Amino acid sequence: MLATLAPVLLFFVLTVGAMVLLARRRDHQHRLREESMRTAALARGWSFDSKSDGLQSTKRWQGTTDGTRWTLEYRHSRKTKRARHAQTHRVVWWADTFGGPSSPVLFVGVSAGQENPFHTLSTSEGVLASVARKAAGFALDKALDVHFGEEAGRQVDARLLKPVEATGLPGFMVMAADVAQAVWMLGDGWSKSLGSLVSVASGQGADRPWVLVLPRRVYLARSAPIRAEEDVQAMVRDGLALVTAGV
Repeated sequence: MLATLAPVLLFFVLTVGAMVLLARRRDHQHRLREESMRTAALARGWSFDSKSDGLQSTKRWQGTTDGTRWTLEYRHSRKTKRARHAQTHRVVWWADTFGGPSSPVLFVGVSAGQENPFHTLSTSEGVLASVARKAAGFALDKALDVHFGEEAGRQVDARLLKPVEATGLPGFMVMAADVAQAVWMLGDGWSKSLGSLVSVASGQGADRPWVLVLPRRVYLARSAPIRAEEDVQAMVRDGLALVTAGV
């Protein structure tokens, strides 16, 4: 009996051993990447910290570049079949600014041709249109929390955001509490900076940038992983370009 089970037991032991070795190797590689990022950050005078809470890990960089104090946060949720969680990547960069709009302006990166999906809802009347607008507002409110974080989401009432015609800004859906202010921003250097963000993004729309401009703060968010120091530098560079556009 034992002789019959021996091959099965050997296979089981080898399989478990291989899985343990692979897990240890992944952990070692992860620690090496983190140490490399920490070293690179310190070399630039930035701070870096990392923490893991269950299925989600969070990395944060802080620094000052060209006189602008900024923060970059990367949240990575690991995939697991048991909990049915999909793997997600959320990167958000923000900096405090001066001279911004008096009310929120939101730029949502989308695929070409999808810049005005809420236009019909905003001009329609009736009970169904009202329900649809409320549902869209609720979904947008949740999306703001996901992309920019709950602190930023609390500063925006998605129900007050109205679509803005932005024919000169392909690749972005624009929404604002004050349409006139959004139109002013589009003609004041923002279009060029936002256009450069879209030009380097893929064509699928899923990882297109989201930009939230508040009276005293600018946010830039992407749904893309940070794998190397170059990804960090790119986010900082793009965020600073937005700050410069608003000066």
